[in-house]
Amino acid sequence: MFIPSHRRRLMRALAAVVVAACWVAAAVGPLGARADTVLPLDPILGLGDNTLPFQAGPVRYQQFYDPQWFRAPDNPPVTIYGLGFRVYRGFHDPLNLSIADIQIRMGTSSGNADGTNGPGPFATLASGGTSVLDRGRLTLTSPAHAGIGPNPFDVVIFFNHPFTYDAAGGCNLVLEVRKYSGESSPVGFEAAYYNGDGTGRAFAFDPNATTAADGDTLGLITKFITTDPAAATPLPAAATGGIMLMGGIAISCRPRRRASLPHAA
Repeated sequence: MFIPSHRRRLMRALAAVVVAACWVAAAVGPLGARADTVLPLDPILGLGDNTLPFQAGPVRYQQFYDPQWFRAPDNPPVTIYGLGFRVYRGFHDPLNLSIADIQIRMGTSSGNADGTNGPGPFATLASGGTSVLDRGRLTLTSPAHAGIGPNPFDVVIFFNHPFTYDAAGGCNLVLEVRKYSGESSPVGFEAAYYNGDGTGRAFAFDPNATTAADGDTLGLITKFITTDPAAATPLPAAATGGIMLMGGIAISCRPRRRASLPHAA
């Protein structure tokens, strides 16, 4: 059947629109779904490596994320299903670390997520926080990487219990790791370490400590997985992307003090 050239051009244009719409729908997901998120916001900026909290010995570690990075007009609370980290670009050896005894909680707290003001009590998580990874064994792996650019976020931790965060409450998002066993690895994760990066940490080399022995503005560059892995459909590489975030809905933020000593570990 003969089809005039102008109609053929129109049909090709319509087909291109349909294909583009399918790619957008695949990348965005169901109505209301969010892409995964990476913090600090500049995914290329990694100013150092950090072996805390996973690759060092026993430790209690809290990392804080400023709620301003999660705020946007009409943004509803977000549910976090896991975290991703990337090996520091200066390391090319593979990571294969089996941790015998570890627990991860998430929650919210008041205070300055970036700046710190000396050693003091760890943050008290509003409503006690949520155990997102039950205490037990955790294995972290990453293949050897070549090149000088940022590595992919291929060190992934999926939660036993998702965590919901509402940045509208103005509370910092808090990641708390208690590592009870002593495994270690020299392969560090990429971290940001500059004032204004919207993240910081407090830690002590005792998983049961109530007081942070040290702290600074360094923080792991974190990918927050906001797509339910049980419902996710694998996408072509060109359709995948990332941002980061974590959190839990809190009724109130409780004051905290943070450590502010020079960078360690």
